Amino acid sequence: MSETIIFHALDLSGETTLKLFLRKDDGSLLNTGGDALAEIGGSGVFEATFTESRTGLGTLSVRVCDGTETADNLLYDDFLPESSTVIGAKRDAALNATTQTQINNIETGTNTLLSRVTTTVVTLWANLTAMITGSGASAKYTTGALSNAPGSEATISQEGLDTIIAGVQAVHLNITEAVENCGFSITSSDTWIQSVTGLGNLTDKKVTFTIKSDRRDVDSAAIVFLDEAIGLLYLNGAVTTTSWGSITIDDETAGNITLRLESDATHLIPTGKYIDAIKVIKDNADFSLRNAGTTTVLCGVIKEHS
Repeated sequence: MSETIIFHALDLSGETTLKLFLRKDDGSLLNTGGDALAEIGGSGVFEATFTESRTGLGTLSVRVCDGTETADNLLYDDFLPESSTVIGAKRDAALNATTQTQINNIETGTNTLLSRVTTTVVTLWANLTAMITGSGASAKYTTGALSNAPGSEATISQEGLDTIIAGVQAVHLNITEAVENCGFSITSSDTWIQSVTGLGNLTDKKVTFTIKSDRRDVDSAAIVFLDEAIGLLYLNGAVTTTSWGSITIDDETAGNITLRLESDATHLIPTGKYIDAIKVIKDNADFSLRNAGTTTVLCGVIKEHS
């Protein structure tokens, strides 16, 4: 019995030589030679007819390649649960308990952020109103209410100022946190240190991190390629000084790591928006833990980096 596998990849629209490869958990290839992916009317949505049975095999490793299945031809890798026939950005995959918990935490954090911003804005507005009108228990008189103020008390109370300053700082902190959580940000000529948490158990696994202009670029052409065991392998598509970058495992069981690039490296990276990925390797099997994330490189004001 055949089934249709759907692959969403708008950035690959127009490709005509894509193939889908599915591997079992023992690493063996299920669909010998791979199955051709045909685009549906220039939509960035591809489909492949899969004739082998997936019953009882659980989650399969997915690779989409430009023709043959080689490292240089690899364009996309992920996992396909047995209950799903869709891969890519619009995948409706079954979530395990850990993933669901992480999503719930994100939702809770988002609600908390909105609540904090709302409370801060309300407090800020109340204090501004009190200052303008010259009323309120925590505010004295401002220039807008001097005509109503006794000559000796035409001042703003320190308590009112402290409340407003604290409100503005809270809004700034919340907005900064929200922006930073959307992706990685690197300032050129600054040392970059980025914590990443919750990647899962990393025992006996080697971690790699890359930043690329295009997902189809080979690793040696990467803007940044970090290897946990070696350091910084490639910078702007060339072999570089390995000590300029590192990956540190902070908690092997929880999957917490720290990515680091020295200022010697960041000042050479062109400003722009790139894609990034974190991958682990164990027993010659590759697993992407962050796929097609976003890294933005900003221009540093001060260029001194030594």
